[in-house]
Amino acid sequence: MFLLVDAGNSRIKWCVWHEGAQRSGVVQISEDVFTAGAWALQLGEELVSSVGAIYVSSVRGDAFRLSFDAFCLDLFNVLPIYASVDSDNYGVRVGYSDPSLLGVDRWLAMLAAYRGSAEGVVVIDAGTAITVDYVDSCGDHLGGLIVPGVQAMASSLLINTREISIESLTLPQIWGPGCDTLSCVEQGVAASLKGLMAEVVACAHRISPPGSTATIYLTGGDASILKSWLPSGVVVEPLLVFHGLLLSQKLG
Repeated sequence: MFLLVDAGNSRIKWCVWHEGAQRSGVVQISEDVFTAGAWALQLGEELVSSVGAIYVSSVRGDAFRLSFDAFCLDLFNVLPIYASVDSDNYGVRVGYSDPSLLGVDRWLAMLAAYRGSAEGVVVIDAGTAITVDYVDSCGDHLGGLIVPGVQAMASSLLINTREISIESLTLPQIWGPGCDTLSCVEQGVAASLKGLMAEVVACAHRISPPGSTATIYLTGGDASILKSWLPSGVVVEPLLVFHGLLLSQKLG
């Protein structure tokens, strides 16, 4: 039984895998993120004792890695194995001149999305940051884009507005002028993201072979927000990075 871990900028997503996902969860990055009791409570004692290998996608630094290694040895008696970006794997070739500068989570998501594709793929990960990556039908990573995520975009505007809490933010589906500060921010963020998704789709058409369209994959915590601004054929896959992690370890 495998424990798959995706350590992002603000939270750690995990999934226990044995011939499919058995249980999954999220742990917020905080001072007590390595509290063994909290993890054991989420996983359950039976799963904790059954974990035989731990595979990790991490965009965090060496300090996190050292702490996580010690934590895994203490709770599972297993040393984690960390995925890294390969310039050419499963038919996908990295577009960065220095592959080590590409986030490993983006790389893994591309591997999982492109597998078996003949039309190219677009991978949108709606997390703390929104990332978009394009892979053409030949498996060439054409590059992508990174913008602040929903909360980060709104927070940058509301950080000095004490009367308004970021937790109260909701994004409208129909644009209209706001009549107070919060609704103005909501309308602005929604309009920005809707316009971004329109550009993402337009570029997807440009990279596709004649008569076909690249498949758009959507993952990440805010996927449900972006989905409504994307074509009906978008593939929503919350475990996309985990599928790529399995592939990178030749387990998928």
